Amino acid sequence: VLNEPELLNQFLILSFADLKSHKFLYWFCFPALVLPTPAIVLKRDSYNSIFNINERKQIRQDIEVLRRKRYDDGKQGCNPFFMIIPSSSSLSTTT
Repeated sequence: VLNEPELLNQFLILSFADLKSHKFLYWFCFPALVLPTPAIVLKRDSYNSIFNINERKQIRQDIEVLRRKRYDDGKQGCNPFFMIIPSSSSLSTTT
């Protein structure tokens, strides 16, 4: 999954159609992140309050580079998951 995060976007549907009573039953199966302890949000800030205009432009450019890299590698679209880690000196985008 670390090398191919798009595997986390896969899902299954199990369905049954009871045509006599016009009932449809279905279940969705998809991967879920299970943590040993529940995650707690300590602080919520808006995107604009965390990153200035230049940092937001850099993030947009970095995401575009990721999108082009995937296209060049024969995959379409942007990486389904990425993380932006702000530091005191620069931004780091991780897929």
